Amino acid sequence: MERRLFKPDLKIPYSEGEGYIKYEGYAFNYPELELNDFIFKDELNFEYFSRGRSSVKAHFQSKITGNLFEMFIRDVEEILLNTDQNLKELKGEFCFRKAGANFGVVLLDEIKGDN
Repeated sequence: MERRLFKPDLKIPYSEGEGYIKYEGYAFNYPELELNDFIFKDELNFEYFSRGRSSVKAHFQSKITGNLFEMFIRDVEEILLNTDQNLKELKGEFCFRKAGANFGVVLLDEIKGDN
């Protein structure tokens, strides 16, 4: 599987007032600002799964900052099948990726060789 891991020119919608990245890419969600993609170290605790109109995501909360993040189910599957990581507490470096109109975090530590 060929993947793009980190793209610094990817624009990520961000809401400063709510303190977390908003991933809903539908036209009625207007973010306060957009940030360029960035790599960050974190510890994410699994919260729950959800299903939208076009994707299934896992929801996580940062143990360090309290920020909320979403991860596409295909990235969750890769972690479960190919790593020793526990979804309840993911640790490592993350960045963002876009699929359609949606955004999600990707665990970089485990897939660096998968370009």
